[in-house]
Amino acid sequence: MDDYSELYFHTDLSDEKVTLTKKQRIEQMKINAMKQASKYRIEAIVNAHTHLRKILKFTNRIKKFVTKTSVIKSDSETENPFPRSTVTNRLPSVFDKPFLNNEFEESGDSIDNEPEDIQKAKEQEIKNFQLNIYNQACINLNVPYVSAYRRQINNKIMDLSYCSIDSEKFKPCAISLMSNTNIEEINLSDNRICDIGCYYLSNSLKENVSLRVLIFSNNSIKTEGLRYLCQSLKYNTLITDLDISGNNFYEKDLNYLVDLFSYNRTLVYLKLSNNRISIKGGLLIAKIIAVKSSLEILDLSWNNIRLEGATSICKSLGKNSSLKELNLGWNGIFLSGCIYLSQSLRQNQTLVHLNISNNRLNMECIGHIFKGIEQNNTLEILNIDNNPITIIGIEFILKCVKESVNQSLTKIDFKSHSISEAILKTILEISNKQNIKFDHGKVYWNCKPKSNETRYVDEYALLDSEPLMVLLEYVRLSGLRLLDFFSSLDKDGSKSLTTEEFTEGIKSIDIPLSQVGISRLIKKLDVDGDGEVDYSELLEGQKEHKIKYRKMMELSKSIPIEMTEIGRICAKLAYVMKNRNYKRIARINSYYDINSSITHTTAKIKQLNNIINY
Repeated sequence: MDDYSELYFHTDLSDEKVTLTKKQRIEQMKINAMKQASKYRIEAIVNAHTHLRKILKFTNRIKKFVTKTSVIKSDSETENPFPRSTVTNRLPSVFDKPFLNNEFEESGDSIDNEPEDIQKAKEQEIKNFQLNIYNQACINLNVPYVSAYRRQINNKIMDLSYCSIDSEKFKPCAISLMSNTNIEEINLSDNRICDIGCYYLSNSLKENVSLRVLIFSNNSIKTEGLRYLCQSLKYNTLITDLDISGNNFYEKDLNYLVDLFSYNRTLVYLKLSNNRISIKGGLLIAKIIAVKSSLEILDLSWNNIRLEGATSICKSLGKNSSLKELNLGWNGIFLSGCIYLSQSLRQNQTLVHLNISNNRLNMECIGHIFKGIEQNNTLEILNIDNNPITIIGIEFILKCVKESVNQSLTKIDFKSHSISEAILKTILEISNKQNIKFDHGKVYWNCKPKSNETRYVDEYALLDSEPLMVLLEYVRLSGLRLLDFFSSLDKDGSKSLTTEEFTEGIKSIDIPLSQVGISRLIKKLDVDGDGEVDYSELLEGQKEHKIKYRKMMELSKSIPIEMTEIGRICAKLAYVMKNRNYKRIARINSYYDINSSITHTTAKIKQLNNIINY
């Protein structure tokens, strides 16, 4: 308990000691004496319990030995009820007959069966001892009591959440926790303990011998606080559950956690939700998942993990051999992450519960995930709630589950998605055959399933999400060249289009985009930000579209083309063009003929003006 005195005499995190007056030195001597007495008292209690256990073991061994070696009495011995021993010439004792199974219990001489009043007296004595330490610490530090701590000081589970405990109020609590042998779980969430409080807590964890669960969420802990915690937990063999969610941890802070898990082999539960892990932090979390550790439950929700961070986490899951529950909700896995997640699910043999809700997963992402689940034998619960899969995606999920042969799923959660009566019948059919539970949203009774035509009624809402893809696919479906399209809009031959010219041209040929979609399209194409769309910028957009198209085709060999993003855009666009009764060839050709002649005439006039001026 070397750090015990440091908590009293350090005013801050520096190593400078405070100069003590005579009165303070006397108080220090009292505290040291109390500390020494408590140390010997605890040692005496531990030694006494050890001796009692040894005595119990010894009496049990005697009991078993006597039962096994009891001599079967002969007829002559039964006639004389008190024969003398042939060896020692003594009268028989109680050890010469087998004991009954409940003899110790009935006799009332068992060591464990102490009177209740003695047990209560001992408990009260321990409680008073802990209260004295806490009260004395509050007096010496001139800090007000935390009444909730005083009430629960002898409890195994202590709840100090929402108690307005700052670092100064927590200092006496940390001193008392050093010698507290009753507490097993402490909840310090939603206080203001901060980094200095973490320093006090780290010193307590080095001395405490009973604490198993530590909940330290929403306490404004930053880099230094996490460093103190990780240093104290590095060689700790008692703490199994750690909750540090809702703090201000950034990407670089997770280096301390990586270092912690390279040493610690007892942490089973880690909650890191509602922090600022982001992309680079995801790369560090992937190292924690890949390393061999005891971690079984990991919560990474609400951390803005996306792109390379999400893909690295999904990839490292295949190397993990301990995780049973992983929560990746409210992040951004998307397509690239789902591809690696599918591969990891084929390799992982321990994961039981996977939460990937609110991760922007579309139909293509779901297809990749279920390809991995088909070859996984351990996953039981899958949460894909609040993803943009629509009712078509739910039909696709049910189809995958129905056709899969080797899968262990028992529950699929998409409770925010409403379903039709026909889908409900399919769910009931699958549940009866394969014993799978589906958590779904509201059921719309007596409604017909949407046909391929009625699915695309709200054309603007469907097409405005990818305006560049809509433009390029419209040009392709109309049989036009991109150069002809641009030339028809460039009336003055300046090789660039203003915002007004571009908007007027889009509306004049009836491309199904709303004003919002056109604004998004101009913002995407105007790379240099000069307020105009150049032909070179339009070509760059076409190149980007071609790369995206090839990538989607490579990743979607096993998925029908209409299930991909480009396939759905094409289907929607074809329906809209058909529904509006386009007479594309006559109307568009006449439009381009007129605009081409206007463009040609304007260029000639400009040329003649230049000659005249010259």
